[in-house]
Amino acid sequence: MVFVQYRLPDVLSAICGQHVYGPVVNPHFAELDAYFTNWINAQKLSSTTQKSWIAVQMPLLASLTNPYMTLAQLQVCLEYMVLSLGMEDLTDTASSVESERWAQFFMDLLRNPGNADERLLKVHPMITVMNDFSVRVMKDLGDPYTLPFIQSNDELVRGMVQESLDREAEATDADQSSVEAYIRARRTTIGIQPVLVLGRWARGLDLPDEVLCSAQVTGMVDATIDMVFLANDIYSYKKERIACAVQHNIVTVAMNDQSTRVGNSNVQGAVDYAYELIHAAHDRFQRLLAELSSTPMWDTYQDALKKYAENMHDWAVGNVVWSLASPRYSVFDNPSTKSTMMVEFYAPL
Repeated sequence: MVFVQYRLPDVLSAICGQHVYGPVVNPHFAELDAYFTNWINAQKLSSTTQKSWIAVQMPLLASLTNPYMTLAQLQVCLEYMVLSLGMEDLTDTASSVESERWAQFFMDLLRNPGNADERLLKVHPMITVMNDFSVRVMKDLGDPYTLPFIQSNDELVRGMVQESLDREAEATDADQSSVEAYIRARRTTIGIQPVLVLGRWARGLDLPDEVLCSAQVTGMVDATIDMVFLANDIYSYKKERIACAVQHNIVTVAMNDQSTRVGNSNVQGAVDYAYELIHAAHDRFQRLLAELSSTPMWDTYQDALKKYAENMHDWAVGNVVWSLASPRYSVFDNPSTKSTMMVEFYAPL
């Protein structure tokens, strides 16, 4: 065993930047939390599974990242989170062949909600849940949002299948990839694109393709994704290091990529490096937003673009607050370590 120690950077300040506003919780959080708890307790799941799902605090994540949604819209967002978490559970340790099968299953659910193959319903307890929730998620999306929602999920599951392939490709060792290659790959597996579509749906932001595909907007989306996954990697490193599953983590990649000059055993240096990437992503987001505000698109779609940028920012900020509050990553063992932001643990060599 080896003792690992590092101090977490103030990611929230980096993402908020010069903004005076920080995290805002949706006023329907308590109702959403009660709805989710009642739903969990009514499922035919083991008590251990029920407790673990409640402990993840998905209603808090939905409420922090979507402070302007109605309760009904929040429920749709939460149910999608259950769907995507179910897909993550199905593919997390699966072979590439199994992941490909689950990817096909997931996309079939979105294209034909509630019509899962009956033979699959007994394979895993999550299948029935995902089958039911696919109907509830898809029934309210209108024409401007259904296609991009399906397309963004297709990209997400393709990324999950690729992760399975990476795990099997021992000869290429995914943890030896460059930071640049890792960022490109990670953007496809973090699942932010679909929830941004749900954010546009909830606020009625029917933006045309020429706006959504503009260099400024796509760059802002990429910057948002980077802020989210880099923060997730920093907060999940302890849990993954203890489980010997850190191949797909920016901290590991930064230590292995010689161009970063971090060093292959310098965890603190790698965490700080990841923090600088978050800072750079935030600066890039602000620069692109400023560029966008000087284009003709801004004159036509100013209100919608402001709200879309706000939704991206809410996801970046809300994700950080949730990551530190939820036991999903088990960042801190006790309140005293949280006050100092020091992370200390023993991990296998």
